[in-house]
Amino acid sequence: MTRAPSQISIRLVWPYARLAARYPGALATMSKIGLGPAEYANPDTRLALDDAIELLNASLESSGDPALGLRAGELIEPGDFDVLEYAAQSCTTFREAISCVSRYVRLLSDVAEMSLVESGKTATLRFRIDSPSPLPAAVNDFVVTLFVKKARRDTAIDDLVAEVQFAHPPTTYLAEYARVFRTKVTFDAPCNAIVMRRERLDTPMQRANPRVSAAFELQVRHLLEKLQENRTMRGRVRELVFAELSHGNITMESVARKLAMSVATLRRRLEEENTRFSEIVESLREELARQYLREKVHATSEVAFLLGFADVISFHKAFKRWTGLTPTEFRAREAPRG
Repeated sequence: MTRAPSQISIRLVWPYARLAARYPGALATMSKIGLGPAEYANPDTRLALDDAIELLNASLESSGDPALGLRAGELIEPGDFDVLEYAAQSCTTFREAISCVSRYVRLLSDVAEMSLVESGKTATLRFRIDSPSPLPAAVNDFVVTLFVKKARRDTAIDDLVAEVQFAHPPTTYLAEYARVFRTKVTFDAPCNAIVMRRERLDTPMQRANPRVSAAFELQVRHLLEKLQENRTMRGRVRELVFAELSHGNITMESVARKLAMSVATLRRRLEEENTRFSEIVESLREELARQYLREKVHATSEVAFLLGFADVISFHKAFKRWTGLTPTEFRAREAPRG
């Protein structure tokens, strides 16, 4: 059984559609992938990531504007992301809002992950897009732009962000980044991220209302649970493992319990998708290990802890098996060449 294709919410397409007024007849329409007006207007519609990328690439080519991602991100409107947006903007602080969106970001995209790293006086919010194929720079532009714009709006702080980082190389439209972000912008980063002073995380949200936030979060949780019922078992297991890695002792029994099924049923469901529990854990650990070591934020001992290893020696042995290198050798090889 093959893995189901990754999907995104139609809500992420709406800002791009608003660009049509600027490029009459130049942007690809939903009909290109067989979706009509009814599907476009339905907020519950989800489309395959590959179809969304096809639309974006066609629009980039026909419009001749490589900065479409930045422009679309600027066109988000209040209410675009419905209950998730309301739950987050009603949180007490910006830190709580980030945590809320991180927990439920899969409601918008099967391939999106967010994580917040606090170190010293700095906080870094990272955005990862788990796509099997390279994504256009416009995707990175869009994701970071919409988050920065929404954060500025909800905190009423214009200089909230100290630096914006992109995973893609420098582009031909650097002046547009300067216009949109008005802060330091770097490229070729390990992942898309925004960097801010740690104290900014305690900024009160303009629409703070804990009771309202809790009520909307219940709705968000229900929607996500409903959505996950139709997702692959591998994806659901991967999410649970990702959330629990740093706690250690990730077992098939504990994951099966969270999924409300027996170990035998979980094993059978994974076999139907041609995978095993151990393969999912191993693959995720290797992927995250490479990411953490490239970023050079954590010491090797911290990486071992984050990945749920009992000790550093066990992590070293596993990493050597994955890459043929020690963590130190890997970091040296990945270091930028002067």
